[in-house]
Amino acid sequence: MKWALAAVLLIAVCSNASAQDSADGVLKSGIYSSSELGFRYAAPAAMRDTTASAQAQIQARVAALHRRSSSAVLLAMTSGPDDTASDWHSMGIETFARAAWPDADDFHAESLMNAAVARGGLPVGPNQSVTLSNQKFVVTQFELHEGAITKRATLYTTVRRGKLLSFDFSGNSAEEVNKMAETMKSLSFTGPN
Repeated sequence: MKWALAAVLLIAVCSNASAQDSADGVLKSGIYSSSELGFRYAAPAAMRDTTASAQAQIQARVAALHRRSSSAVLLAMTSGPDDTASDWHSMGIETFARAAWPDADDFHAESLMNAAVARGGLPVGPNQSVTLSNQKFVVTQFELHEGAITKRATLYTTVRRGKLLSFDFSGNSAEEVNKMAETMKSLSFTGPN
């Protein structure tokens, strides 16, 4: 199972919070936008949109466990089905209810979200705070060793309109992950948080 998708499944399965509608986002001509969350983002080029199958897998898993989920997959994309290929990479945009961590300040809740999405990946360096489009994010890098393969991930999470909004860039090549993470410069927010 792909690392990013498995991470989303983990979040969905662990949650007992009330159900959350997936944001009203749409991917058109390589631009993902959500009026509900008030943002636009230019997704990495030359990747397949796997959002529908990621959402269906999560819904099936949550239903099988008789749970409710406060997570949603807004966008899932991959370079291909073989996550053992040296050039394999994926990206995802997910939300999770901010209320899931009521005792944590935003920085720590965002850090916890990054760790949950990384699904057992080991952090590489400390969490960092960055500002993109006037919105503060916590950025964390992870590595996950699967046999001879080292998967890398860079996660960006912020709080937006009562939800933790997470961008996950994963791959078997640090170069591919860094290249995808550069697309965060295209992110723009509209309206109040």
